[in-house]
Amino acid sequence: VYCGPSGTGQAVKTVNQLGMGLVAAAYLEAVAFGFLAGADPEAIIQGVGGDEDWRKHLASVARQARDGRADDILVKFPELPYFLREAKERGFQAPMTQALFEFLDAGPRDWVDNMDRPRVAFWHQLRACASAPLTAPTPTTRSSGTKP
Repeated sequence: VYCGPSGTGQAVKTVNQLGMGLVAAAYLEAVAFGFLAGADPEAIIQGVGGDEDWRKHLASVARQARDGRADDILVKFPELPYFLREAKERGFQAPMTQALFEFLDAGPRDWVDNMDRPRVAFWHQLRACASAPLTAPTPTTRSSGTKP
């Protein structure tokens, strides 16, 4: 895809990477909220699932959290300082990116990304800061014929 003059291809790549990271963080945060509120993971998956791509992605994140694999979801932590520096140089404020970076920067760099760079797992940080254990609640069993 032709993106324009020299340098704009990098900007398009940044849009892609930043969008992926921010969306992943938003979905993880939403799922964490549901878990902390006691929502059954299956209810979250079924309640948000659907044919739209964003619904499929959110349900996938919920499945990964339910299955104990949410620490594997990348929010592009190693790239955040670059994105913030670029934004500042262009006179653009990136408040969501800044908040995500500050939240993660305090955490342990115990994971690596797909390029073997140290990273902080967003889900780990959410768990570390939660006032209650951030695990998938145990589904409740209902006998047939009872109303929720």
